[in-house]
Amino acid sequence: VLGMVAFGLEELGLYDEAERYGRGAADQNPNDLWAVHAVAHVMEMQQRAKDGIKWLDYSLDHFRDFNPFRGHIWWHKGLFLIEAGSLDAALSLYDNAIHDTQSEFFLDVQNSVSFLARLELQGVDIGNRWQALADTAAGNSDGHTLVFTDLHHIIALCRWQKFDDAATHIASMQNYATTQTSHTATVMKNVGVPIGKSLLAYEQGDYDTALGLMMMHRIFTPQLGASNAQRDLLALFSIDMARRANASKLQAQLVREREFARQPARP
Repeated sequence: VLGMVAFGLEELGLYDEAERYGRGAADQNPNDLWAVHAVAHVMEMQQRAKDGIKWLDYSLDHFRDFNPFRGHIWWHKGLFLIEAGSLDAALSLYDNAIHDTQSEFFLDVQNSVSFLARLELQGVDIGNRWQALADTAAGNSDGHTLVFTDLHHIIALCRWQKFDDAATHIASMQNYATTQTSHTATVMKNVGVPIGKSLLAYEQGDYDTALGLMMMHRIFTPQLGASNAQRDLLALFSIDMARRANASKLQAQLVREREFARQPARP
């Protein structure tokens, strides 16, 4: 419970309190993944990569018998490695701990896709690693349980140049949004479909369209769920869209906005 409280406090930006609760929970149970995860989130949002690497200094076998949430813990360590500039180590961690070749679990999909996208935004050549993720996405074009996962499927398909499949996936999302009455369908209509179209336009090189759609709908992205750190991927894409669309003033504004959302720890 303390670990969950810590995560909630972190998402509210109450970082000092979150870290105190999270560390307290981890002291009581060092194997409580929620507690470990909550403190990692604090360090991520405060740009404390060195502290994060130290906090998650486990052997790769440490969580081997734990539930699938273990992959998300390694995802967080990978983010710290990327932020520290240790890109080779980050790619190695992806191959050995983050990406589960046997899993189509939604969180594993999100971890893998977002991590490779972040590496590519850093200029890392990730080879043919997108193929497996695109194959998983192609087999889940009608499984609209979580809108945030749909967007990751679209990214994977686009990165493997399967633009027709990505368009088909978006059409399926649109059909779901107009024929269902659930909360998920509402989020799909208001956020998922337009952001999906933005991502597809971006990957196809239509940066003006991509940026326009993202700017119109990004205020609603908290409806997608996930965490502030996970949704940060959309902020990174937005910045790159602005750069490629030669919208330098907007790019600078988006960079400042992202920096404000990820405040360094107070001295």
